[in-house]
Amino acid sequence: MKAARTALAAARAGDAARRHDRVQQALTALTEAAHDITVSSVARAARVHHSFIYRHPELRAAVEQAQRNTASPTVGATSAAWIHTELANAQAQNARLVKQVKLLENRLSDALGVQAHQVSGIGAPDKTAQLEYRCLELEQRVRDLTNQLEERTDELDAARAANRNLMTLLNRSPS
Repeated sequence: MKAARTALAAARAGDAARRHDRVQQALTALTEAAHDITVSSVARAARVHHSFIYRHPELRAAVEQAQRNTASPTVGATSAAWIHTELANAQAQNARLVKQVKLLENRLSDALGVQAHQVSGIGAPDKTAQLEYRCLELEQRVRDLTNQLEERTDELDAARAANRNLMTLLNRSPS
């Protein structure tokens, strides 16, 4: 009976040592791969329950130390999510600039057309021309305000998306 207890204790100690080694290896691998380091992510990578790490103070301290070491990313380190966000922002800005260029081309075309019409002498009387010009100015103002509204709507949507992402990150982070 005593031999069975000794063998069982030795087996449990061996299993705990193997799990301890797996946690250390997983922590090293996650640190080298620049992944987020949390007790849960280390436990998942080591295929152990997170309570195993909490029960061993040296493992928990190692995880906390790794978190502190990776808390301030190096200059130039970027995540895939950041790159995708920057790409989306650049594409949205490009689309806005294309719209603005088209708008400016239309305005220039209209202004040159009005000028050519007036110079040729076949244009409408001055009062009608002034009213038409004022109408064009007001239409341009409406287009400008519409573009500003679209930009503000895009910025609001981006801010809402950022807030959702931040709330998701806050909800995921261990307390």
